[in-house]
Amino acid sequence: MRSTLIIILSFVFLCPVFAQETTPKKLTRKERKELRKQERQRIRAENLAKTRQIADSMNFILQAHTFVTRYGNTIPVNSTVNFFATDGENATIQLALSDFIMGANGVGGITIDGMVSKYKAIKQKHATTLLIDVFTALGTYHVTVYANYGGISTLRVVTMRGQRFELQGTLLPLEENFAFKGTPSY
Repeated sequence: MRSTLIIILSFVFLCPVFAQETTPKKLTRKERKELRKQERQRIRAENLAKTRQIADSMNFILQAHTFVTRYGNTIPVNSTVNFFATDGENATIQLALSDFIMGANGVGGITIDGMVSKYKAIKQKHATTLLIDVFTALGTYHVTVYANYGGISTLRVVTMRGQRFELQGTLLPLEENFAFKGTPSY
């Protein structure tokens, strides 16, 4: 009886001591801020490495969610039918600003296929810029893709006649493609 009483009392007095040792120490505001900053830097470094790997492979698709007019107005567009894709040798530019009207390409816009005649990747500290010339039946298009570490990429297309448009979206490997390609116009 006496031994069981000693065992029970020892558990009662020792358990709170062990419980106090295992409680986590609260972080100060400065320490939490530093941890969040390190996490953001890690995510940015991963995104930048992924973007550079996609740019080096020359197999990517930029699926646009925003069309930017020459006056700076933004128009939300469907990312499954508005894209620029290249596999290193060939490139496709597809625009379909309306989801309701069927176009000549079958998905409501224009699709242009061409060959990549020039491809240059410029790696900067926080971004990658791709300079691509696409030779098509309608002429040569100068395509500039600016991909930053945040995941949003900007595509600027300039024709030989000086017309230009801009798309904003996400840069993905060609294998992760979920876009619908229409029939090429020319």
